[in-house]
Parts: sequence; structure tokens; C-alpha cells
Amino acid sequence: SRLLTLLELGTVAHYAGDYEKSNVFFENAKDLSQRLYTTSVTEQLATAVSNDNAASYVGEEYELAHIYYYLISNYLLMGQDEKLKAWAQPEIKSDDKIVFAAEQHPERVLSDADRHDFYNKARSEALAWDSFLDTVRQNKKGKAVYKDDILAKLLGAYVHRLMDNNDDKQTAAILYKDA
Repeated sequence: SRLLTLLELGTVAHYAGDYEKSNVFFENAKDLSQRLYTTSVTEQLATAVSNDNAASYVGEEYELAHIYYYLISNYLLMGQDEKLKAWAQPEIKSDDKIVFAAEQHPERVLSDADRHDFYNKARSEALAWDSFLDTVRQNKKGKAVYKDDILAKLLGAYVHRLMDNNDDKQTAAILYKDA
């Protein structure tokens, strides 16, 4: 599955310290999961007539939550660095189609504005993660499901605490209390 491959590539890049490269993979995984989630009628009919192997793998909720966690972590770590390290991406093909074009990214010194932008992106991903978890709870009405994700609350609180306004600081306090 392309989704799982993207998750694995993003995770490997994260642990190698290539946070910007990791985010490229996780952003692609997020886009792919959203496209796959809105499955076509044709695909649904094909799985009803034949078997579930005809359907695209949409991903489990915990795998999709994995995307938000690493995007937030990468943005936070990028915001704490003085510079982004250089990285390269070789061309990746699948069935003679280019999945990822070859890329070269030189080392980049970060300004205060760059770091602030990374923190804002982390905040945006924390809000998106919360929205994702709300959707999961709505879809599971009446079924056993985790009510809250403590990691999402703690990481979201940390991100909100880094922002320079009172609304975010109050949100951080509420999230810490909930956790």
C-alpha cells in the first residue's frame, strides 16, 4: 500500500533527523488518505460484488493519527533548530510512473520568522488532529472507542503554550487539565 509506504518513509526520515523530508512524506500520506477516504461508488460496488481486496487501503485510525503526531513533532523540532540540514530525495518510481521526483534541498539557516511559522504549522496540525479525532468519535457512535487521545491533548497543549497570545495559553491550560 502506498499509504503505508509513505508512513514508513516519513518515520524513517524523522528518526534520521530529516524533519523537512519527513514532512514531505507525511503531507503526501495525509493527502492520499483523504483522497482514499472519499472512495468512489465504482470501488464500493467492486468490493460488494467481488471481495475486499479490490478496495484501496484507506488506513486504520491509529495509522492516520500517526500522520498528525509526526507532522506536529517535525514542525516543533524544526522550529527549535538554528538551521535545516541538507537532504536529497532520489527519484522513486512505481510501475514506470514517477511517484517522487528527485529533489535536492541545501542546508538552510532559519530566521525567527521561519521558526514562528513552524510553530504555527504545528498548531494548525494539532487542530487538524483534534478535528480528525472528533470525526472518528462521530463515526463510532454507539461503538466502543477511545473517548480521548491523551497524547493528542498533551502535544496540543504544548503547541498552544508556545504561541504568543492569551487564547492559545488558555487553550493549553484546558488541554493540560483535560489530560
